[in-house]
Amino acid sequence: MVTFQAFFDSPAARYQPGDMVTGRVRLLLTHTVTLRGIELMFRGHSSVHWMESKYETDENNRSQSVNIPYTSEELHYHMKFFVFGDAYAGNILHAGEYNFNFTTQIPPNIPSSFEGEFGFIRHEMTILSYPTIGNTPTTYLLNVVNPLNLNNEPNIRSAVRVMDEKTLCCCCCASNPISCALFLPASGFGIGQDIPMTVEVDNLSGKVVKGVSVTLQRVDTFTAVRPERGTRKKIHKLVVLQLESVPRRRSCTWERNISVPDGPPSGLKYCSIISSEYLISMEVQLPAPHINMTINTPIIVGNIPLVQPGPPLPCSLPPNSLIGNFNSSDPPPPPYPYPVPSAPIIP
Repeated sequence: MVTFQAFFDSPAARYQPGDMVTGRVRLLLTHTVTLRGIELMFRGHSSVHWMESKYETDENNRSQSVNIPYTSEELHYHMKFFVFGDAYAGNILHAGEYNFNFTTQIPPNIPSSFEGEFGFIRHEMTILSYPTIGNTPTTYLLNVVNPLNLNNEPNIRSAVRVMDEKTLCCCCCASNPISCALFLPASGFGIGQDIPMTVEVDNLSGKVVKGVSVTLQRVDTFTAVRPERGTRKKIHKLVVLQLESVPRRRSCTWERNISVPDGPPSGLKYCSIISSEYLISMEVQLPAPHINMTINTPIIVGNIPLVQPGPPLPCSLPPNSLIGNFNSSDPPPPPYPYPVPSAPIIP
């Protein structure tokens, strides 16, 4: 039996761009083999893939469905080196255990690891043997986190106030308006951090607002270039906060927090075919046949939170207001841990 295994000095093979990757390759032999060399290949790459069905007409003028693959690839880096021997000279290894240390550096400008429904960003180390024996090639996933420091993002400390107003009409009659507002102390938050929100609904109409919900969403966008340029989006509802109904001619205000779960930072810098964005959506649920009111505001999610996020805004709903931004000073946030990724073997 011939078995190759890799062991990384970093727990869970977690790295940041520019880090040194160190460890060892262990070779277990139950019999004598002739081996020219053991090579390690480090590769960072992105891939996008999905299928679309289209109808085409055949030579008999019959319409039939055809599945067309949409794809894209991007190579971020590729490195290879030997930890034992080379590809030419033969070496006799007897039964036993052998260990080969390795050291290399991953490049500085690379994206974070990511796994999505229509694509991925992977950083891999593959063990190659010459000739191919045992369980080679064997590939291990490295978990790379390219930290997004919110303190370096412009205008992120500005408080956010988003508002909307709607008048319910029935036949020729129009009711008094329903107004809604969402207030945030800043437009950027760290993974694991609480987002303090102020939510307000001013129902001056004669109808009951059935409920109010606030949702933290992540929108992943995948871009293919073959056979033609196209995009696919995947919306993840990360946190949904359901609030109470609002009686007619009444106002309600809620002070709530939602926590940012583990996930990729906004943007996925250095990858041109996959991106990830976050937004907070507030929905005011109206009785039929009226269409619900929805307001959205984008936020930036990073690995390193703001040193001083701003305090919550006072909640008010001046008439005919649309969207406003306010500057404010920020109190320090609670300590926040980095996300802990995993490093499985690729089967």
